[in-house]
Formats: sequence, C-alpha cells, structure tokens
Amino acid sequence: ITLTLITKADFDVQSDDAANDYAEVRVLLNEYYKLIGRKYSSSNDYNAKEVNVALQNSSFDDGTEASTNRKGGVAGELFENDILLTLPQAQRLLKEASGRNLRQAQVGKRYIWPQHNVSYAFGTLDSDWQNLIREALNYVENETCIRFQENSDLSDYLQFIRGSGCWSNIGHVGGRQQISIGYGCEAVGIIAHEILHALGLWHEQSRPDRDQYITINYNNVFPGTHGNFEKRSPSTIDNMGQPYDLGSVMHYGSTAFAIDYSKQEHDHNFRPQIPTNNRSKSHNVLQGYKND
Repeated sequence: ITLTLITKADFDVQSDDAANDYAEVRVLLNEYYKLIGRKYSSSNDYNAKEVNVALQNSSFDDGTEASTNRKGGVAGELFENDILLTLPQAQRLLKEASGRNLRQAQVGKRYIWPQHNVSYAFGTLDSDWQNLIREALNYVENETCIRFQENSDLSDYLQFIRGSGCWSNIGHVGGRQQISIGYGCEAVGIIAHEILHALGLWHEQSRPDRDQYITINYNNVFPGTHGNFEKRSPSTIDNMGQPYDLGSVMHYGSTAFAIDYSKQEHDHNFRPQIPTNNRSKSHNVLQGYKND
C-alpha cells in the first residue's frame, strides 16, 4: 500500500467509496494545514508531497512510528503522522479549526467498539510479525477490559497489513478496518500505539489540557506541520477524568516534526525524553474501555 498516490489499490480490501473518501480527506487536510499554518507564518500554502520529501530527507531516528513514516514518505499524507482519518472526522477537524461550534453529543462514543470484543485477522503470512502483533494485543488486553479474537466471524474487524509505514484509523469505523504495521514498525510499543488508535485514542498531547504539562516549541516545528500539534476540543475528545500522562504509549516523542532534533519539547513534570518504541505503560491506556 502506498499512501502517496491514493487509488483503489491503496485500499485493496475496502470499497471504491473508501478510496474516494480518502481523496476528499486529503483535500480537507490540506485546507486544515493551511488554516493552522496561518497562525505561525505568512505562508498560506501547503503541499503534502513537498512536506513528505523534506521530512524524508531527515536522517534522525528516535525509534518511534514518526521516524518510520518520515523515512517512508507517508508522514505528510496522514494526520499527526500516523492517523488515517475518515471523511466525517476530517470534516469535523476542519470545522473545529475554523472555530465553528460543534454539538457535544458526538464525543467519541460512536467510535467505541461494541461490547468490548474486537476481532482481528492478518493480511501477511509472517509468523514473527504476527507474534509481535499478538504480544501487543496481549499488552492492551492486560491494561483494559478489551478482548481480541483472532479470525472470528464478526463482520467488523481489524486487519493487520504490512503497508507503507505505521498507521491506523481512530476508533471503530466498521467493516474490514486496516492497521498497517510496515517495515520499521516491528516494536511492541509502536504496534500497541496503532491498536489504541483503532480503539479510539487520539495522541495524548492533543488533549485540551495539554499546555498545563508540556510546552511546544513552535519555532522548531517543521514548516507546514504545525497542524499536527493542535489540541482537540472537549467536543471531540473525552478524557474520562484521567490525568495527563507524559509517559503514555500515545504521547508524541519529544522531537516529533522538529527542525533541529537536538532541541526537544519541554515538559514540566516528567523526564526530558518521552519513551520510544517500548514506551512505558500509561495511566490512561484506554479511557473508553477502563477496567472497573
């Protein structure tokens, strides 16, 4: 799967509608990045291909999905480096960035998997790769009340594929839902990160209360990528009363989208470097599926 040129082949197990929707998502994301970019520079232009090429030329590797996607040339095609948005999610994101009022009723519940049971299957016959994914699934099971079933007869399920880079949807979208665990993504922390996206988690630093815990150095953010550091509004994300977790498996690395990788995000209450491919356990690993 190559995300740079979106065709039906990029969604080989999805419908024509899915491919067409993602082409629309790309248009909306371009508008989103332009809109956010105006806050930080005089340029109103955004070109995903140019951003991809520029990011790809960076040799820095922090051991996260960000480095893998940057080197693979897909980071600029996805939201926040590794999120494959649906069309309704992209539309909502742009409305939120435009300052339009959003109804509170849609706070994430529609993207929760029903009954806390999730079926999954593999799209690649590689036993070592499959076992790493099973290890990450076990990690999520141990932290939540979610239970995974391999090759069940459920119509909605996760399909793990070896696509270009590491990426996932946010939450339950229905049907055969792909998670890409490509070359360079073979670490339990990275795989768990993508699984948790599929279960409905955004990145930790997109929480509305983020600024109480970390400071983003916007002067060191790569041109055109400032939109990857926007906070979600309370109408989009529900933290379920959980504390902010700087060690979360869902937190950006401290040099994500940086111009100068010797400079890191500054955080107030934690170690200077966010853990990488085997990130620490999170206090709020999965807020919507908490163990009681």
